[in-house]
Amino acid sequence: MSNTQTRTRQQDFQAGDRKFFKRNPDRQFRLRRMSREEVDIVLPEPDPELAEGNVWVTVVTNVEPGVRVYTSFQMMRQASVFCHLWDDFHCGFAVHQGWLMCPDVVARAMVNRGMC
Repeated sequence: MSNTQTRTRQQDFQAGDRKFFKRNPDRQFRLRRMSREEVDIVLPEPDPELAEGNVWVTVVTNVEPGVRVYTSFQMMRQASVFCHLWDDFHCGFAVHQGWLMCPDVVARAMVNRGMC
């Protein structure tokens, strides 16, 4: 794949992040699942091994308007359904400490749905 094709594909998934931070100017972080295309572009070759039952997610840090940093993690597939509930504190913890801590609201939602 050429550099131009790679840049175009990256712009596709980054457009959603740009819109998110435009709609939510008070937010510094966003947690979302990574698309297969994004995994192919972002993660080193060969892809790191994905643990059974996990998916790749990324914490997007909005450094300033138009400047974002992406940090990738593995997360339980069941928990990834609730990416939209992660707040700045928990996303920031992931970026600064290197691991994801589940917010209480997500844990309660998973228990209520019999997911854990």
